[in-house]
Amino acid sequence: MLVENSGAGPGKRAAEAQDSGAGGKRRRGDCPESPFDELLGQAGCTLSSGRDGCEYEVEDPRKLRRLLEQKLTLNGELRASFLAGLQEQLAEVPVLHAALKPMQVTGNAPITGDSFVRVLLNVAPLQANVSQMLLERLPEFCDAQGEEAPLPQLILGQFRWLDHVADPRALTDKLLEVLPVCPEELKKDAITFLPEVATEDDHEAVIRALEEMMGEEAFILPSIEALANLCLTPEQQSRVVGMVLERFCTAAAEDLPAVARFLLQYGTPADGELKKVVGTLRSLHFVSPCDPRLAVPDRKQKGRVLGGGDSPDYRLLEAVKQAMQLNPAAADAVVREIRGTTEPDAHRILDLWLLLVMLTLGADRRKSAEAILRRKFADGHADAAWLRRAITGHERVMLEFFPQLLSLAQQLLRNTSVPVQGTGVELFCCLFQHFTESYNQQEVLRALHSHLGAQVPAETTAALQVLLQLSDNHTDTLGRYAAFLTNILDYIDSYSDHQVQQVFAVFGLLVAGACRQADGSGTSNDAGGRSRMEDELMIFVRKQLSSAQGQHRRIGIIGTVALVQRLGAAVGVVPEPESAIGKRYREAMHALQDTFHSCRHSPEAFAFLCDELTRGIQRKAIGARLIGDVHKMLASYLEDTFFCFLKEGVQLEVADAAVHVGGQRLEAELWWNLDGDTTPVALRLLPLLAEELALDSNSAPLLSLFSTLRLMAALELALHQNLDAVAALLGCPLNLFDPALASPQQFKSLPTEQRRGVLLGLWYALNWCRELANCFAGQLAPNGQGEDSVQLKLFGRLRCCCQLEAVLDVLLQHAPPLFTLPPLANTLDSSPANLAAAAAAAAPKKAGAKGGGKGGKGGKKKAVKFEDDGDKQSSGSPGAGAASRHTTSGGGGSTVQATSGGSMQAPGPAATQGITEAAAGGLGRLAAERWKQRSLLLPALAVLGVGAAPGQEHPCYAMLPSAAYLLADVHSKLKATLAAARRSSFPGRAPKQQQLAADVGELSTEQLLGALAPVLPAVRRHLDAACNIIDQELGEAALQEQDRANFWELVAAGGPTQPSAGGGGGGSLGEAAAACMAALDQPCAAAALSPVAAASRHARTLPPLGRHACSMTAGPRCHPADEVRTLALDCARQLLQWPGLAEPANRPVLRAFLAAFQTDAAAAAAGQEAEQGPPSDADLAKMVRSCFLYFIAPLPELESDQPTCESPSHQHACLLMVDALLGLMPKVDPEPTERSLKIRRQMSKRISCAAEAVLKQVVVDSSGKDLGGAVWKGRGPLLADVLRLYLSHYGTRRGDGGGSPVDAVLDLACNRLPRVADSTKAKEASEAVDPFPSLSGNTVSIWYRVCLEQLQVGWEGVAAAAAGAEKHGAAMKDEEALETILGGMQASRAGGSCASAFCALMSVVKRQTQRVAIHVQAVKSGGKFLLTFFKTLPFWSQLFPERQEAFQEMVKYIQRGTRTLQYLCSEGKFRKEMPLTARVPAVKRTVERFMFLIKAFLTEANAGGAFWMGSLKHRDLTGREVPSQMYTEEDAEEDEGEEEAGESDYEDEEMGDTAGDDS
Repeated sequence: MLVENSGAGPGKRAAEAQDSGAGGKRRRGDCPESPFDELLGQAGCTLSSGRDGCEYEVEDPRKLRRLLEQKLTLNGELRASFLAGLQEQLAEVPVLHAALKPMQVTGNAPITGDSFVRVLLNVAPLQANVSQMLLERLPEFCDAQGEEAPLPQLILGQFRWLDHVADPRALTDKLLEVLPVCPEELKKDAITFLPEVATEDDHEAVIRALEEMMGEEAFILPSIEALANLCLTPEQQSRVVGMVLERFCTAAAEDLPAVARFLLQYGTPADGELKKVVGTLRSLHFVSPCDPRLAVPDRKQKGRVLGGGDSPDYRLLEAVKQAMQLNPAAADAVVREIRGTTEPDAHRILDLWLLLVMLTLGADRRKSAEAILRRKFADGHADAAWLRRAITGHERVMLEFFPQLLSLAQQLLRNTSVPVQGTGVELFCCLFQHFTESYNQQEVLRALHSHLGAQVPAETTAALQVLLQLSDNHTDTLGRYAAFLTNILDYIDSYSDHQVQQVFAVFGLLVAGACRQADGSGTSNDAGGRSRMEDELMIFVRKQLSSAQGQHRRIGIIGTVALVQRLGAAVGVVPEPESAIGKRYREAMHALQDTFHSCRHSPEAFAFLCDELTRGIQRKAIGARLIGDVHKMLASYLEDTFFCFLKEGVQLEVADAAVHVGGQRLEAELWWNLDGDTTPVALRLLPLLAEELALDSNSAPLLSLFSTLRLMAALELALHQNLDAVAALLGCPLNLFDPALASPQQFKSLPTEQRRGVLLGLWYALNWCRELANCFAGQLAPNGQGEDSVQLKLFGRLRCCCQLEAVLDVLLQHAPPLFTLPPLANTLDSSPANLAAAAAAAAPKKAGAKGGGKGGKGGKKKAVKFEDDGDKQSSGSPGAGAASRHTTSGGGGSTVQATSGGSMQAPGPAATQGITEAAAGGLGRLAAERWKQRSLLLPALAVLGVGAAPGQEHPCYAMLPSAAYLLADVHSKLKATLAAARRSSFPGRAPKQQQLAADVGELSTEQLLGALAPVLPAVRRHLDAACNIIDQELGEAALQEQDRANFWELVAAGGPTQPSAGGGGGGSLGEAAAACMAALDQPCAAAALSPVAAASRHARTLPPLGRHACSMTAGPRCHPADEVRTLALDCARQLLQWPGLAEPANRPVLRAFLAAFQTDAAAAAAGQEAEQGPPSDADLAKMVRSCFLYFIAPLPELESDQPTCESPSHQHACLLMVDALLGLMPKVDPEPTERSLKIRRQMSKRISCAAEAVLKQVVVDSSGKDLGGAVWKGRGPLLADVLRLYLSHYGTRRGDGGGSPVDAVLDLACNRLPRVADSTKAKEASEAVDPFPSLSGNTVSIWYRVCLEQLQVGWEGVAAAAAGAEKHGAAMKDEEALETILGGMQASRAGGSCASAFCALMSVVKRQTQRVAIHVQAVKSGGKFLLTFFKTLPFWSQLFPERQEAFQEMVKYIQRGTRTLQYLCSEGKFRKEMPLTARVPAVKRTVERFMFLIKAFLTEANAGGAFWMGSLKHRDLTGREVPSQMYTEEDAEEDEGEEEAGESDYEDEEMGDTAGDDS
């Protein structure tokens, strides 16, 4: 029974409306019960009043629901009465509140927690009316207070999770109707309720309503949640994503994670939707915690500080991670967007964060993210500043990704790319700096330790660089973990010099930091800040210094110098005597002094100590105080040990005038006195040599002479900025033996010890002159201008080097047994393995050799032989000379050993017969010992400008020998530094990088080019002078007369030979010039100094590359003029072919090169432009064209038939340079005009014509005899380059009867290559094919390979054009474009194509049955051709109905080539040609695939009748049919899989009426 509240107002409690009747019930008079009361009474539901107000009681809620459904489903009148009674009762607020609360179950029924209203809503007949009734009353309670406040939420709560919705549309419409008048919080609840009642038909209305609601910031998040729960169509979803994307920027920071998750999760790649989403997401700007716009704790610090996991930034990343997991397309879109960003400044902080999120999404995503980062840093698209921005200020967020950041840093550090490793270094430093917890910093150091012991030198160097930066910038912090760093000393034995320097630099900084900290804390008077780490370090260093092994002593010396450097830089000029750092510095200086004195007994160690100090001074790593202290220690040592004073009249003292060597007296003489009567001292070479060669002598002070001189010069420059104190050393004479002893006749008659003395004296004199050039060349300007006296003396010292090398090269043939020249690089590495490796790398290799073994592959390398074939001496390892006394050091008695620190110089890839003879042993012994020399430093390049100043009217031909000497050194440095620019003639063959000496091992490309750019005009003048001698055939007398009139007379008179020449009287300069021109009375020395030597200037005696190749040729030495031309051209080639030359940072070098190598008129114009400022791209293009004309001028004309004596090597270099200049045109002129394009075509045409002329030219010797194809013997790579240029540029000659490169290949394959004799006999193989003297049996394999390569290039271009046309439907309708593509594919009567050229080249194999190289190349390239053909089938599938005949014609040509391939496979297997049979299985599979693909293609095109398969007869290459196909017993034991592949050797496909042709 229910209580009626007829007189109660809506605001009164139900208890106030009840009377005191029995049971608390009241009726409306005596009226009968209403249907509402009656139905509820039947169900056992009553409204009772209690202490807490009204509440509904029911016996069983399920019974109530069943009863109402039974009674009201079909009885509309009863239903209307029930609803009227319900509305009347719920009109009172207390009753409504009770109806919304869970009912009390009075029976035994289970408690469901349903309210009275919820039971009514689950009754289908009542749901719509009750819903409308409740929702209409929502606005009534929007502003309610007290007990009425929770009513709106209770009303909405009744609609959640209903069992069913009878009329969803009505409920949705009603909810949307009352939604605008609801308060904010109620709207949010209502919005999230919409997806539970709205059906798919109502989604459009819901979307419109939510779109209006999202105009307010507060409703963005609930609207997104509601939209996410709707089942939308793709169109609706795209609309919703766009709608949310428009309001992305207006969302609150707390809502951004949900918004981003929604956009990434529901965005699709269609129409670039995800691209827009990711782009909008990347536009977010993140502020640092110090930003004033962020909320901060209150002044009492009671506000809540967000942790990393609670910050909006981290929640955003978590939301993005969830979206990427649910929608993989979102991760792909992020990858594409970040990968497409190529500017470093365009990268956002969020980019790195998103990649870090991807690192947590599994192995595939992690690898993809790491690859993106590596590629970006390697290509320069991103830098370390991006990483630092993403971490700085966001440490709390990034702390959650610390493991990923640390793993990323390790991955970057392991990479071989220098920019990537540099980024890894910066990331490690950033992690250590910003994550200040001890655990994080220890993890960073732990990760670094895994790289410190790596076997990859670059990785170890990068890890040490991290520690060096940390010790420099965070000394105190890193000092707390010093105990962890001492473990580095366990790996130090395997470190290089530079790495050992890094290690001790780290410890030096830590020691200095500890001392500063001790001084600051006032503890310096006690322990002085000394730590356990410092004690262990000093013990380790002293232990290494006391070792008898050179390798350990090397580490000790580097450690001592590094510690002194760091402490000296920190102590200042005047240290406080009682400070901790002052004490440490004094201790380190005592250690250095002890090292200095102990190393005097070991010249190798002392030399290494001097070199180490010199490098520190040059790097400006040594403070002024330390420089002064070292200068005091060294001041008197150099003078007292190595020099003697001369008497009046430039005479030696009696003690130095003669010595005893090997028990016999040797008279001393002064060599090369450049200072005349004014010289005060002489170099005591002979007395020191006698001391070294004496019996039981362990002294070899001359080994340290050169390092001591270099250190002294560096100290003088650092202290006084000049070399006035040691200026006398440049021109002082050398105290040596009688020059007559250097003649081969007298040398052979000398005793063994004296022969040793002569060779060692020449060797030390040579390196003394080289070291003088290193020390004093810095007094000149970079272009060689300077004081005349210094210029002349440097010029004279280089002429001395030329003579000494020539004499040594001759005398080494008669060296005593077991004699080796001592290495002067002084690396103190006593490992015999390193010595052998260094010598083997320096020794010239045999031309074309692929390895040291017999087979050229996989065999062991033979030891380098230093002895002559005529001497009965043991060869073996280079350490065999350790037994000789001159190689024995003092102290520990360790022998002098060599390492990779020596200057290794190897010939280029185009080795010649001269290099082959040198590798076998003979006249090239000095080249094998060249790595032991003291290296020439970059300042020595300035001597190239001596005698070749821009204002000098006439060249000085006497300068050519010294120019050749310097250019040889430049050539070797360029090969080592610009290794990436060296282009190998054979595709896929990587050039072997050349090693540099230890003193130039850190030479960078920028340093080398910076030193070379100022002397490029001098190189040009030397090149012109050399060409004048060769072209005009000037004699030696004529050259001397020209030099005397145009140069030496001006020098003697003090005239303006150089625009900036300094003082010096005319008489003194004349005497110096005469002294510089003095030469030894030896034929080899005279030949080395003469611009025109007795050697004939013929192709067969001229090596292709390098001065060292020249000096190693058998027979007479080629003259300096030709050396200058060869070396200058090849240096210019290396520069032009370097890919980085056109980069903006190297534009000054490019401009200097182009200005130097131009025609005379163009050079003058370039000089005027240089005065006006940097040239524009148009000016650079003009300079490139002028330089092109300069280098193409020496090349022969195509129409000329005159024989020549010119070496193909020089022409090859010129061709490569003009080709490189043509490649520069697009870089300096990126937006060409029609005229510029025409000029480029003309340049390309001239290259092709010049290359063809080189191939057709007739080379003769001095007697006019035609050398034929012999001139190209040993020059395979050169011939391949020339032929490649001829064919690749042939397409620009269409107007002159030419065609495409494929046409030229077809002509060669049909008319030239088949005419080569199929014989390997010397006479027949050397017969040339008219009109190409370069084409013979000796070179046909090269021609064949290049033709196949160029055919493949053209074929791939056609296939790419076909693929592009197939993807674009419009191109398939362009008849002109189609004809171009088809013309390149198919064959016609009018011309050739790729298919016909392929067939013709395969037919050449039948005429060259004895040359396996051709067979291998045919099999290799034939498979590639077929694989490329497969890519064109989609194109033909669209074109086949209209072009069926063209397709069949093309396939017929290719089919004939495949038949030859099958013959080759069978022939190679029968002959057991291993290079060929290794490729047979893959080629057979490709041929079979070709057959079945053609069959499938024709079947799909309804042209299967055009294809049928028949039997292919077993024939050999000559076309003869093989009578038996039975295998021999040995063949039957071959691999079963290969036999199965071979079953198809006798089958082939046939098309059309050519099916019966089996030839």
